[in-house]
Amino acid sequence: MVIRKENSPFIPGGSFPTASRSISHLRPRLPQPPRRNIDKRENLPGLLRFRLPGLPRLRPGAGGWRCRGLHLRRPGPPGPGWKAVRPDLLSPRSRPPHPPPSRKPPRSFRTLFPPLLGALILLFLPPLLLGGCRGKRASGLKHRDLFTIPLGTLPGELDWFYREGFRMAGTAEIQTRDGLVFLSGGDAGKVMVFNSYGDLITYVYDPARNPGPALPDSGESSGSAVEWPLRSPGAIAAVENGILVEDGVENDRRVPNPDTGLLHDRVVLRFDKNGAFLGHLGREGFGGSPFPNIAALNVREDGGIVVTSHVDDAWMSYWFDSSGVSTATVRISADQLPGREDGEAVLYDVRPDPVDWRLHLRVDVYPEDEGTDRPEPRLYSLDLTTLLYSPPVILTYAGGDPENGVPAVPPKYLGTTVDGTHLMIAPEGPESFRLILVDHQGRITHNRRLEVSPDTVIYRRFGLQNNGLLSGIFFGPREASVVWWRVDRLISNG
Repeated sequence: MVIRKENSPFIPGGSFPTASRSISHLRPRLPQPPRRNIDKRENLPGLLRFRLPGLPRLRPGAGGWRCRGLHLRRPGPPGPGWKAVRPDLLSPRSRPPHPPPSRKPPRSFRTLFPPLLGALILLFLPPLLLGGCRGKRASGLKHRDLFTIPLGTLPGELDWFYREGFRMAGTAEIQTRDGLVFLSGGDAGKVMVFNSYGDLITYVYDPARNPGPALPDSGESSGSAVEWPLRSPGAIAAVENGILVEDGVENDRRVPNPDTGLLHDRVVLRFDKNGAFLGHLGREGFGGSPFPNIAALNVREDGGIVVTSHVDDAWMSYWFDSSGVSTATVRISADQLPGREDGEAVLYDVRPDPVDWRLHLRVDVYPEDEGTDRPEPRLYSLDLTTLLYSPPVILTYAGGDPENGVPAVPPKYLGTTVDGTHLMIAPEGPESFRLILVDHQGRITHNRRLEVSPDTVIYRRFGLQNNGLLSGIFFGPREASVVWWRVDRLISNG
């Protein structure tokens, strides 16, 4: 039961006014209630009150005084004029709530917690501080091993050692799109498309250097194989429902440059997703004349194609739309490079922005001071609408392993993602690379260590997807490994 004061409004969950008399005056001032029959099922308006014949001795309890069904609400002792109400007869809406149980921890735990916390701090804080002092070796980015490619000339294999009687390392380029892995076999004369489990889906090969695929007994195959006289496939890119791959031309199709005398002998071949040949891309567009030496082949987010060529005294950037129509040609000569006011400027990499009309230039500036020969690595952006350079992003030396005598070097520029993040990479030794992510303001947002197998030192190549997915192919003595790192998730998570 709940004791409440007469002629005072009841507030559910609230407190009662404090009485001026002690609890000993309660018993003689409670008269006998009238006898009446009560039906609990009846919807009674308000609160049901009746008087008690007497009260037994009260004992303190949580939130008030309790005794055999009675509950006196605090604060203050009850005085004259209090009435008793049976809580089981109150409507659910007006029934006073029970006081919440105490959530305080036991006294023994409160006593032990401070020294326990101090012991945990002493246990874990020194390793954390030492890990922060170790710096670059304290963080790593997990990679996923997709599949391996055996050494050989059969479909799904790469021959990177034996070339016409000479033992030499072959080459390969890698790119990814929509969960597929695109590989060009370099001097092996083949182009292959795998899914992420290593199943060969599309195979374009030169029959003079590679045997044809053996059909299963049923005569049906899940993949497609197409013969094409590939000469020396190089850079590879993936387009919607198709493949772009750099290749050489016949000797009679080579075009000499009248100014430099160099031969233009590279084109970009286009195949559909099943390996059928669709034509070639030249300087003027599809079916055009050959390019000079191709340094990079990129596909922008809108499907536009950008071919970057390097000649002795200049870099050329050829821009096309998704159908192969020429939209712009940019020439950057040595005497037009940014940073020449601070010293000698050397251009190492040129990549298009996947979204904006910009070219990103990775430049090393060698200072005029004779006291140092270390160049200052910079990244410039050229706006193709205004032909103006942005202020440079000053890069830091990366990689290196002083304990093993590997010096830090200026980072290599891999490309830019759709959100404007620039990816830089530098070797740390035979087992790792240092990956640095820089935003458009030059701030380093992530600094991660990429671990690779120390056995795959013959040839290593990386490929960057526009969303940030980083892939790599690494040649060892018996097989090549294909891996990727989910840098796109690292960027999206901030």
